[in-house]
Amino acid sequence: MSPRFLGLALTPIALAVACNNPEGMATDALELRGLDDIRLADADAQGSFGFEGKRGEDDCSGTVVVKPHDDPGTADITLECLPPAGAWTSSLSPTAGPANVALARRCDGGIAMACTALAHQFRSGGELTEDPARANMLFNQACASQDGEGCYQVAISMQAAGTSRATEADSLLIDACDHGWAKACGEAAHKLYNADVQEQIPTMARMARKGCDADDQQACLVLGVALAYGMGMPLDIEQARKRLMQACSGGLEMACTLVESL
Repeated sequence: MSPRFLGLALTPIALAVACNNPEGMATDALELRGLDDIRLADADAQGSFGFEGKRGEDDCSGTVVVKPHDDPGTADITLECLPPAGAWTSSLSPTAGPANVALARRCDGGIAMACTALAHQFRSGGELTEDPARANMLFNQACASQDGEGCYQVAISMQAAGTSRATEADSLLIDACDHGWAKACGEAAHKLYNADVQEQIPTMARMARKGCDADDQQACLVLGVALAYGMGMPLDIEQARKRLMQACSGGLEMACTLVESL
């Protein structure tokens, strides 16, 4: 056989070796995602490898599935990377389980929803020692990062403190709604409706619509009334009935009564 054909004869052999090396393909796939220091666990029956690795300073883990003849760039990868431990992670007790440690690391990494979730753990106790002060700090931190539930929880705490912080609490309810927490939209809309201040009607209408679109029944009740009387929006009886029925189907008897009167 001439040297010219020798290379062609070896090419299929090299491809066969690559296709029969799933560990190598899995490693290649993860390296393409920017991981290094990769450690693969044995594959399960479906050919899925568990792995740990690094992406910069982050610790990453997950699963990767490779199949013969697949391109490593198209491998099916489930991946989560946690930032380095910070203040909240280091403050946990040694008995904190892996789920709470992961929440703390996500919170340390600036993930606001993780701060809110960790705050609930400190509020309820259990695996973490009950600590209302830490819970409030975390809710405030989450709110500062525009997490809707975090702002809502801070507002509820202010309301519980009495009327001295009522205005601040009402403002936070609006923020919580704008950051996507539907329950806050309904409560904010209801408060603004009862306040009956002309300058606040546009905000009331916005809160009601945003909350009702997210299926909060209290927001739908306020929106239905606003539409029925043209408060902050054009009068629209058909839409008013629709929104009141939405609230009624959610269990608000007042909405059921009102829709019958239209």
